Amino acid sequence: MHSTDLYPALMEVARERFGPQAWVDGLTIRRPFRCIIQVSFEPVEVSFGSFRIRNGNQSIAGWLLETDTLVTRRIPYDTSPLSAAAVSGPGYARLLEPLPGFPVLDVLVVLMKQVAAQVDRRQWWLCQLNLDAPLTAVYPIEVSIRNNVGGRCLVFHILQASIEVGTSRFMLEGTNLQESVHVSAI
Repeated sequence: MHSTDLYPALMEVARERFGPQAWVDGLTIRRPFRCIIQVSFEPVEVSFGSFRIRNGNQSIAGWLLETDTLVTRRIPYDTSPLSAAAVSGPGYARLLEPLPGFPVLDVLVVLMKQVAAQVDRRQWWLCQLNLDAPLTAVYPIEVSIRNNVGGRCLVFHILQASIEVGTSRFMLEGTNLQESVHVSAI
C-alpha cells in the first residue's frame, strides 16, 4: 500500500456514499503509515490524517485511522517509464501525454519526486493534497515548486493543460507534518 492508494480508495468511498458527482478535494497525511487504514466520518482524536469530500456545494470532512494490522503484501510498482517520459528542469517536471496503466495521482507523485530530488536526494512522501477540481486524465500534467520550506517541506503547484488545479505538500522522510514549519494558505 502506498499513499497514492488512498486517493482512489477515498474517491470510491465518496462516490459510493454521496453519488457519482462527489470527489475528494483534500487529503492530509500527518505521518507515513505502515498499517491498514480505516475511514471515519466522525471526528477522531487519534487520526493520522484527514480528507475532505466535495459534493456540489457541500464539504464533508473525514478522518483516517491506522489500524494495528500491518500491510503485509506490498505490490512492486515500477514507475521508471514515467520518470523516463517526464520532462524536467529547475523546480518543475511535466508529463506531456498519458502512459497506459498509470493513474493521474501516481503521475503527480513521480513528478514531485523528480523535482524533490533536485532539492534533496533522500526519500520524500506525499503528505497533503488540495484540489480545486477533480483529477482527470488531462495532459500535459506539471508540478512546480511554489514554496521550499527549509529543505524539509516542498509545496507544489499542480497544473493540468497549463491550468492550476491544486497544490500539494511533500515532506522529507523523517519529518512529520506536525513538526514542519507552517506554510500559510497552501
